[in-house]
Amino acid sequence: MIPCNADGRKAIRELIEWHRETYGSLDKKRPLFKSREGEGAISRTQAHRVLKDAFMRAGLNGKGATHSMRKTYAQRLYDATGDIYLVKEALGHKSVDTTQQYLGISYSKFQAASEEIELNRSIKTLHSVEEASVFELIVELQKRGLNTKELIEQLRNEKKAEIIPMPKIA
Repeated sequence: MIPCNADGRKAIRELIEWHRETYGSLDKKRPLFKSREGEGAISRTQAHRVLKDAFMRAGLNGKGATHSMRKTYAQRLYDATGDIYLVKEALGHKSVDTTQQYLGISYSKFQAASEEIELNRSIKTLHSVEEASVFELIVELQKRGLNTKELIEQLRNEKKAEIIPMPKIA
C-alpha cells in the first residue's frame, strides 16, 4: 500500500484513463510511462528531462529532480506528523539514521515559532504593576500559563457588590 493524497489519486485516475483511451485496455506488463521509441519504459534520463521541463514551464526555481521531490515529501510528512518512524516507513528506509539525512530544518515551523514569539510579547511596556489595567494584568498572567478563572470570578463578584446599593444605616 502506498499512501497518496487527493491530488495524487486524481493524477493516477487520469493516467489510468489515458492508458484505457490510448491502448484500449490496461496491461500489467505495459510500462506506466512508455517510451516513444520502442515498447519499453522511458529511461531515467528521459524521466529527469521531462520533470525538469515541467518545473521550468511551471516557473519553479531550484533543482527539480525526483530525489529532491522525495526529500520534500519526507520533510512535509515529518512536519505534518512529527513522526520520524512513519517517514522511515513511507520512504522504505531500513534505518531512522537514513531518514534523518532526508530531513532538514522546517522553515515553516521556524517561521511560525518566530511569529508566535511576537504574538505573545506584551504590546505595552509597563514599569510597574500600578500602570496596568486589571485586564492587562489578567492577560499577562494567562500568557504565563496561570489559571485566572478564580481571579476573574472574584472580580465579577466585587463588581456586582459595587452595583448593589448598600442599605443606609440610620
